[in-house]
Amino acid sequence: RTQLQDVGLVPELLAGCWDGALHTLFTRLWCLFAAMGSLPREVLKWLQSLDLVHPVRHPRRDFCNGYLVAEILGWYFPRSLHVHTFVDGQSLGHRLGNWQQLEKIFLQENLQVSKEMIDGTLHCKPGAAEVLINVLFMTLTNRR
Repeated sequence: RTQLQDVGLVPELLAGCWDGALHTLFTRLWCLFAAMGSLPREVLKWLQSLDLVHPVRHPRRDFCNGYLVAEILGWYFPRSLHVHTFVDGQSLGHRLGNWQQLEKIFLQENLQVSKEMIDGTLHCKPGAAEVLINVLFMTLTNRR
C-alpha cells in the first residue's frame, strides 16, 4: 500500500506533472496536507499578504470554486487574467466555468498544474487544494 492509499487518495493525481524526485516530493506533500488538513504557515502568510476577498480558513472549501485562485493569479498576471470574469459561487456550473478559465491561464503562463490537481480541488478531495496552492506558492514566489 502507498501513503496515498492510506489517506484515501488516488496515486494518479500527481502523475504526469513531474518526474522523479519532484513527483516523489509532491506525493509526500499531498499525503502530509491530507493528514494535516491545512497549509504551512509560510503559505498562509503569503496568502494573507495578497489581501484576498475572503480569508482562507478551510482550504478545501475556500478554493473549490477557483475564485481565490483567480485572485491570486490576478496579482501575478494582471494583463492575462481579469478577476471580474470569474463567479464567486458554489454551483457546479460556476465552479467548472471558473476552472476552465483558469486552465487556459495555467497553459498561457506555463504553470505546472495538472488536470488531476484541478479536479481534486474542484471536487474537494482531501489534500488537493493544499497541494495546488503549495505548487502555486513555490512557482510564483520561487521558494521551496
